[in-house]
Amino acid sequence: MSMRHIKVTAQLDKIRHVTRTPLRRQNLRCSHYLFLYSDHVNLEQHFLSMKELCCVTDEARVYPLVTLEGKPSGHLDSVVAELQNVGKDVSFLKVGYCFQKGAEEMLVVK
Repeated sequence: MSMRHIKVTAQLDKIRHVTRTPLRRQNLRCSHYLFLYSDHVNLEQHFLSMKELCCVTDEARVYPLVTLEGKPSGHLDSVVAELQNVGKDVSFLKVGYCFQKGAEEMLVVK
């Protein structure tokens, strides 16, 4: 563990102690990792990553939802179903941009 890591951790602990609540963001975005690399990142890792995102924010948004080849991710339906099973509100939002072929929606999890 580096000295920088210890210092940052100590500062975060001090902030948490003063506020007495965990640090949370209202809105968190994840782009160009989940679903895009479905051939390299397995289903379990997709779900665990989404679960962690939901732990630190009230709303997680993920874009794009297609693979590197521009095809729908094979993990998307399973991840959505699992998130709904644990009580998350899941929706899709049409985006006004397209950074990748076929990437016209983002996943929104509350």
